[in-house]
Order: sequence, then structure tokens, then C-alpha cells
Amino acid sequence: PLPAKDTNLVPNGTFSAGVQDWGVGSAGILDTTVYKTPDVTNDAGDTNSLRITAAKLWETVGPPRLPVVPKVDYHIACWMKLDKAVQAHVKFYWMDAAGQRIATVYLCTGMDGTVDWFEKSGIFTAPANAAAIDMIFLSGGQPEAPGTLWIDRVVVEPWAAPSTSMADWQQALHDQY
Repeated sequence: PLPAKDTNLVPNGTFSAGVQDWGVGSAGILDTTVYKTPDVTNDAGDTNSLRITAAKLWETVGPPRLPVVPKVDYHIACWMKLDKAVQAHVKFYWMDAAGQRIATVYLCTGMDGTVDWFEKSGIFTAPANAAAIDMIFLSGGQPEAPGTLWIDRVVVEPWAAPSTSMADWQQALHDQY
């Protein structure tokens, strides 16, 4: 079953507000003019994407830590484009309530070269002791040949409604934090 509309936990996953809410560092460049993500515009028709150009291994960006509910399935997805990329990765860490990493999962790993827009997605179950997820995008390159990774439409959302009511699920999430 598809998730309900507007269940994305990622703030500003379409970059409609620039890089607001994202840990970008000096490598992230918001590209709003040339590179458009096909067929994934949001309801406002926004087509911004985040461009990460890296002249070394690794430049990383990511949204803030996102709260999750243990043992719930999550649909995790993003659109990507590569230009001379070296070892581009999308990975996430399941974190426990103390902020300790309990598992690392790759949505994609070790992507090199130049590839037009494509989607990577999967369904992942939060571990029994998970309280949050950290999502990280990595781009690599060399000083003489920087690599570029574009990302857009970043989604982390419950895949199927929990066995309890939405009100109970929201309360459980609230109680964890």
C-alpha cells in the first residue's frame, strides 16, 4: 500500500526552501536554474534540486535527524543525477534513543560516472530499538576532476499504517521525544 499523502518526515525534501533544514557545509550548492527533476515536482510545481560538487572524498550533506517508530516499515527514496561522480553513496544510520548508531543501511553505494536522473528507493524496517534515522548523501571527486551529485525529492515515510490508529502512532512518536 502507498503511504498517505504528506507523511514525509524529511523537512524540505524538495529543496523548495533552498537548503533550509539541511546540513550542507561548503560543498552543497543549491541549483535552481538548469537541472530539473522530471516527473517528481511537488504540488507547488517546485523543481529545485541540491547540487553537491566534491573535489575530494567525501563531501556529505543530510537532513536533520528524523524520529522513527521501532519495527515500522519506512519507504526511503530520492532522485539522483551524477556527473563524473566518484563513489557516490546514499546511506542511513538507525539510531537508538541515546543517539548511538545501531545499524547502517545503504540505499545505494559506490556509484561512479555520469548518469541522468534516476530514482533509488526501498522499504526498510526500523530495528526494535530504533528511535531515529540519520540520512547521509556522499559525493566524491578529485581536485582535477570534481564529481557532482544532484539530489531531489528526498523521502522518509511510514510505508503502511501501523496496526494502531494514527492518533496512537502520533502519541507513541511523541512519547519517545
